[in-house]
Amino acid sequence: LGLAVAVLVGAALCVPRLGLGYFWDDYIFLTSNRADPLAFVLPNATTIFYRPISMGLYFLLLRVLGPWGSIAGHVLNLALVALAIVLLATLVARLAGFRAGLYAGLAFAALSSVPSLVAWTTASQDLFAIVFLLIAFHLRHAGRTFGAILAAACAIFSKEPAVALLPALVLWPWVLNRKPYRLVLHGLLCSGLVALWAAVHPGVHAFLTHGFQSAATGYVRMEHPERWALYAGRYLLSLVNLPLTGYPTAWPTDLTAYAMVALAILLGGLWLAVPVLVLYLLSLRRLLLLPEALKLVIPALPAYLLLLGAGAAALYGVVVQGGS
Repeated sequence: LGLAVAVLVGAALCVPRLGLGYFWDDYIFLTSNRADPLAFVLPNATTIFYRPISMGLYFLLLRVLGPWGSIAGHVLNLALVALAIVLLATLVARLAGFRAGLYAGLAFAALSSVPSLVAWTTASQDLFAIVFLLIAFHLRHAGRTFGAILAAACAIFSKEPAVALLPALVLWPWVLNRKPYRLVLHGLLCSGLVALWAAVHPGVHAFLTHGFQSAATGYVRMEHPERWALYAGRYLLSLVNLPLTGYPTAWPTDLTAYAMVALAILLGGLWLAVPVLVLYLLSLRRLLLLPEALKLVIPALPAYLLLLGAGAAALYGVVVQGGS
C-alpha cells in the first residue's frame, strides 16, 4: 500500500506533462538517429557526452514508434519515475524499516523537479541513471557482485554523474557498519569499469587534450567561482521545494487540481500507514515535514542534479522515521 501511494502521488503530479510532445534536445537525438542510427550508440568525437543507453538506444526506439514516439517517451519516462520510487522506497525500507521507506518514496515522488523528468523526453538520461544506480545498490546489498557492477555500468553509460556514486557502491558494507564483504573485488571491478568508461568517453578525451572548455564548464556552472555559493544555495533550496525565483513566483493555477489530488493521496496514504504522524503534523500545522505536494509544480532543481534528490529523499525518510 505504501509503495502504491508514493507512486500515485508521483503520477498525479506528472500526468499534466504527458501531452507536451518533443522539444529542445529531443529533436537533436531523433534527427541524428535518422541520419545515422549509431550516432549516439558508438563514441562520437564531435560531442562531449557518451550515453549510448539513454541518448542512443532509447531514442532509436522512439524513432521506430514514429508519431506515437512523443507520447510513448513521456509514458515510458513516467514508468521509470514509478520504478525509481519503488526501488528507492524498498532500499530504504531494507535499511531503516517500512516507515522510513514510505517517507523516502513520498519525498522523492514529491520532489519539485520530478515532473520535469516526464515533461522532457531527454530527461530519460537522468531517470535511467537513477534507476540503474538503485538497482546496483539493491544487488550490492544482496551480495550479487557482478550484477551490481553491470547495473552500475548501465548507470554511467546513461549519464556521467553516476560515476560519483561508485565509491559508495564499493564501500557499501562499511557505510552500513557491517563486516567488509568483497571490498577488494568490488574496488577492482569498479576501477576497471571507470577505466573502460574513460577510455571510450569522448568528453574524457577532450578534457585530457584541452582541459576545461568554456562551453562545457559553463553548462554545469563551473565557471565564475564568485557565483558558486549562489548556485549551491539555489540547489539546496530546490531540495526542499522552494522556488529559485523567490516569493513573487506565480502559482500555476492550471495545475492546482493535480496538486490537490496528489496531496489527498499523500495524506490518505499516511493516514492508513501512520495515522499518529498525520494527526501530529496537522495539529501543529507543521506541513514542512511533509513532502510539499502543493509546491511540486514549481520548476527548481536542474535535471542533471536529480541524483542528489534521490539521496536527499532517502535521508529524509530516515530522519522522519526517527522523529516519529
